[in-house]
Amino acid sequence: MSPDNKIYLSNRAAAYSQAGQHTLAAADALKAVELDPGYAKAWSRLGHARYALGDAKGSMEAYQRGLQCEGGQTDVLSLPPSFQDCN
Repeated sequence: MSPDNKIYLSNRAAAYSQAGQHTLAAADALKAVELDPGYAKAWSRLGHARYALGDAKGSMEAYQRGLQCEGGQTDVLSLPPSFQDCN
């Protein structure tokens, strides 16, 4: 499998997050969005990893980029519960 495959990187980011390895998750998700800035799922995974690492501002920025990719449809991304009421 290619290390430059956005889907592979995004899925591995999700696996790293599940395992509590959020630094590695953030790195993979960031690489995925560098490869394809329009890949909303990777933005979501980057947002989750950053949130878990305590970077609320970076997390919101990543989630907002993902929402822009999907035309503002909030159902395509899984926002942390504490973000659901944020403006």
